[in-house]
Amino acid sequence: MRADAVFDLALGLLFLVATWGGLYDLLRLPIAQPEIFTQAGGAVLIGFAYLLSQAPDEPGLLRPIATGAAIANGLGAFVILVWLVTGKLGIGSAGTVLFVIVLLVLIAFAFFQYRISRLATTTTGTWAHDDETRPLA
Repeated sequence: MRADAVFDLALGLLFLVATWGGLYDLLRLPIAQPEIFTQAGGAVLIGFAYLLSQAPDEPGLLRPIATGAAIANGLGAFVILVWLVTGKLGIGSAGTVLFVIVLLVLIAFAFFQYRISRLATTTTGTWAHDDETRPLA
């Protein structure tokens, strides 16, 4: 969960600087128009990163946040996959490689967060002390 928090923080910061065309050109990324939606998405990702970083310390929040993160990462991976398959990104090979890396990272996060969301808790809301139910975060 904390690895995803760092990833979402970095992506959120990248989205916040959407008006800085030079960085997007360097990374061979498409610039969304209007940039306000990209910047708003960056702000949401930064808030989401905070939740992801705090969830492992709060047993009552871990499962619902892991479920939400698995859904968000799975949907994000699906969107990137569709754009890659249709070839409508209009970016060079370096940009395509970057998108494939992000796609693979999102799939991995979605898988592990789904696993975390299915772990059992005890009746007191704390994690059981055996290795089978300990969170992977």
